[in-house]
Amino acid sequence: MALTSGPGDSDHASEELRPNRSKRTTISVAELLGRPPRLVARSDQPVLVSTSPSHGHRRARGDRGQRHPALLGGLVVLIVAGLSGLGMLSARLEERSIAGDANAVAIPARQWLDAYARGLVLTDDGFRARLVQAGWDSGRVATPASCPRAACSFNWLVATPAMRVDLPDKGPIDAALNGSTPIAVFGSGGDWVEIRHPGVRTSEQIATELRARTTVGQALSRLPRIAADPEVRALLDSGQVDPRVLAMLAMLAQRGTIRVLELPAVRGEDAAGQPRRQMLLAIPPDGAGSLTQFFAAQSGPYRPVSVSQIPTGLLVGYPPVAPPDLLDAFDGP
Repeated sequence: MALTSGPGDSDHASEELRPNRSKRTTISVAELLGRPPRLVARSDQPVLVSTSPSHGHRRARGDRGQRHPALLGGLVVLIVAGLSGLGMLSARLEERSIAGDANAVAIPARQWLDAYARGLVLTDDGFRARLVQAGWDSGRVATPASCPRAACSFNWLVATPAMRVDLPDKGPIDAALNGSTPIAVFGSGGDWVEIRHPGVRTSEQIATELRARTTVGQALSRLPRIAADPEVRALLDSGQVDPRVLAMLAMLAQRGTIRVLELPAVRGEDAAGQPRRQMLLAIPPDGAGSLTQFFAAQSGPYRPVSVSQIPTGLLVGYPPVAPPDLLDAFDGP
C-alpha cells in the first residue's frame, strides 16, 4: 500500500512511494500504514542528567558601630569569591576525574551512554573507571582483559584513544572495531571518542537504505498535510531522517495536518553520519493528548523511547540504531 493523501492533496506523492512488489518485505511503511495500531505499555524513558554547581548568595549587613565597613565588605567579597573559586575548582576536578583529557570528550560520551546504552559496554580501563565513578554498575562495563582470544562480547563499544593505540594485544579489539558501526562521535583530532554498535553494513546496503529514506522523505516533504520549515524539508529531501520518524509522519499525515517544527540532532550522532531520530511536533489546538495517545499506541520498532511535552511542542525520540530494512519495499530514484 502506498502513502496516500487526503482530499485535495496532490496525487504524485503516492505514485512516488509505491513499493516495489518484487522485493521481499519485512516491516515496511506500506505494511505499517495498512494495519491499525496496537495499544502497548510505554517503556521507561532514559533521561539525560546534567549537574551544574550552584552557589548561595550571601549578603553582609553592616554594623552601625563598625569602624571599618569597607574592610568588612572587602572580607565578605573575598570569602564569597573564595567559596566560588573552590566550587569552580571542585567542578574542574570532577570533570577531569571523569574526562581525563583537555577537551573533555568523555563527558558527553558518558552522557550519551547514560541516556541510551542498554546492556554491556566494552571500553578500556580508564573509561571504565570513569563510568563506575559516575555511578555505573561495574558488572555492566567490560574491558579487553575480559575478552577471550576469539572475540569480545558487547552491546556497545566505547573506542577511546587508548583502546585504538595503546593496547598491547589488539586482536579481539580489532575484530570488535571492524565488526561495529559508529553511532556517536565526540571530539576530533587524536582525542576523539566513538560509541559503536555491533554490526556492519556493506556500502551497497548503506546506499540502498539512503535511497529509500530519500524517496520516502522527498514524498513526505511535498505532502500538503505536512507543514514544515525549509530546514526540516531539506533533511527530508536529503534522506537524513530515521525510517521510524518517516513512518510516523506518514501515519500522522493520514489523520490530518501535522506541523513538524524541528528534527533535532542527538549530540554526537550527526558526526557519525546517523539520521535524525527525534522530531518536535506542534501541539494541535485540542491539546497534546491525541498525539500522545497516538505514539503510546505504537508497537515494535515504531514505539518511541520518549514522548515529552516541552514549551515549544511535543518532542518524540526513538532509540539509536533502527532495525534494518524498514523501508526495503521502496525503490530509490
